Amino acid sequence: MKMDIVSRNLFRLLRAGAFGQTEDVEPMSAWKWHVLYERAMMHRVGALVRDGMEACRRQFYMQMPAEQWAQWDGVAHDTEQAYLKASLRLTELVGTFTHEQWRPIVMGGQSLARFYPRPDHRFTNRLDLYFPFETQAKRADRWAYANGTCLDDSVKGTLTYLWQDVRVAHHRSVERLTNPLLHRHLTRMVERELREQPPQLFSVNGQKMETLTPTLAILQCLLHIARDILNDGLSVSQLVDLGIYLRGNGQNVDFVKLQDWIALLSVQRLAQVTARLMMLLLDFTLDELPFVNDDPVVDTSRLEAELFTRPGDSDTEWFFTQGKGIFVHSSNNGAMLWRLNHSARYFKYYPKESVTNLMAAFAHSLSHVEE
Repeated sequence: MKMDIVSRNLFRLLRAGAFGQTEDVEPMSAWKWHVLYERAMMHRVGALVRDGMEACRRQFYMQMPAEQWAQWDGVAHDTEQAYLKASLRLTELVGTFTHEQWRPIVMGGQSLARFYPRPDHRFTNRLDLYFPFETQAKRADRWAYANGTCLDDSVKGTLTYLWQDVRVAHHRSVERLTNPLLHRHLTRMVERELREQPPQLFSVNGQKMETLTPTLAILQCLLHIARDILNDGLSVSQLVDLGIYLRGNGQNVDFVKLQDWIALLSVQRLAQVTARLMMLLLDFTLDELPFVNDDPVVDTSRLEAELFTRPGDSDTEWFFTQGKGIFVHSSNNGAMLWRLNHSARYFKYYPKESVTNLMAAFAHSLSHVEE
């Protein structure tokens, strides 16, 4: 895989910070270090890269101006504060919803963070709660309408809202597939898994809460990566989530069952793409990726080339504008057309989902067009 020096150092520092690997950093100018900072922020791995910088700090080529070190320290601090606030809100929400017997199941974010060397250095952008029963899900949504602000139900099966300065999402499914047949398969898998397996519990601030079973958690990670690839482009933070979970809790995953699920959902090719990217970018070995059978020989060059390019312009760096704290956003007016073209380009990776996903993306984009 051919990378420029900035990308090579980014992934070295990410591997050092997230996975504790020993890495040697190449020399860069102050400007290139700034580019690396922007790329890390774009993929929401700033605090993890900062951990890698600390691990490599004694190396000669890690010398940089004090103001740049202060910038990275600020990223770590903001990430920690966001995690702390989200943890407190999650404790309150789960306590309330559990008391009402609505069975909230924590996904992503806080559930995955517990396997990180520094849980509070995993980027936190919202709390994700899955409600497996329709009646309880409706009651939880009514609670959100009564207590939350900035509500948004434009994505089918998901209600997002702001509660005490933290973004929360209520989900009716573990992951939303736009192909109706595939989504029915997924729904039945999840229902059977939750019925047959004991609840998986963990604790945050002394509050016990339920999360997905290990096998479901890996499947959810793979489907989330697939959705990102089809819609917005590869998210490095999602690859790190999957890698951290595999190394931290992979021994409890039923990989035979997982492979059956992957086949039933026709997501084998995207699973191969994911495995290949983890080998190329995060130095995973094939033995560590038992959700694929053989060495994945798939072309990932386009995904690699577009890692740091902005929508609609493959020759220009995609640097999000940054507001207060660590949160970033894009104001690209051509995002809708870019997304439609992007979905079409990656059709071959997931044909059974790509067509319906393209139509859903178009419909969703139209719903956001201002009069």
